[in-house]
Amino acid sequence: MSGVVERMAAQRRTILLGFLIGFSLWVGARLAQQVSPADGPPVAVFTAVQLTGWLIWAVFVIRVVTFGRGTPAAIRGALNDELTTHRREMSWAIGFFTVMFTQGVLLFAAATNPGIRLAAEFTIFVGVLAAIGSYLYLDRE
Repeated sequence: MSGVVERMAAQRRTILLGFLIGFSLWVGARLAQQVSPADGPPVAVFTAVQLTGWLIWAVFVIRVVTFGRGTPAAIRGALNDELTTHRREMSWAIGFFTVMFTQGVLLFAAATNPGIRLAAEFTIFVGVLAAIGSYLYLDRE
């Protein structure tokens, strides 16, 4: 049973890494397009990166939803042990406080420069990257 649990834990890491890469490409390209100067890269480049990122993200969202279906309760319990639960709680706390810090910085920046329009999208982008990235970092071998 431990071999199955180790294999599924490795699959979980791969799924989360793919989710993180897809989300980073998709939202990062959209944000980069919004702040890109008029003489910057063509819109088609940003659109291609966004679509590629969205497709990667969509594939891994499906894998997240279907992960562990049909697995016996003992294996699911082993995948959700105390250490994994602790890492998950820590990563979401890191993501939350990263969003709060980023909001503070952007509120200060918006007070000095009213032209800032990406505050909400940027904080969500940073929060997701921080939460999933920190989980992957905490769960490294």
